[in-house]
Amino acid sequence: MRADVTNENDLRESLDSCSGQLIIYFALPATVTEKVCRVLTGLDPPAGSPQVRRVRCVAVAVT
Repeated sequence: MRADVTNENDLRESLDSCSGQLIIYFALPATVTEKVCRVLTGLDPPAGSPQVRRVRCVAVAVT
């Protein structure tokens, strides 16, 4: 699957295609991760999620 994870519709479609426990790992530049986190905080959890925890994103830039 290819998706623009900074696009709300693409991210929602990606999340909806998942089953089971969802864990997201970002292997993206910090600026992109920050954009994804902003999109994630506005989305409802995937249908059937047994437990919802608040989305908290921390991006660390190493220079």
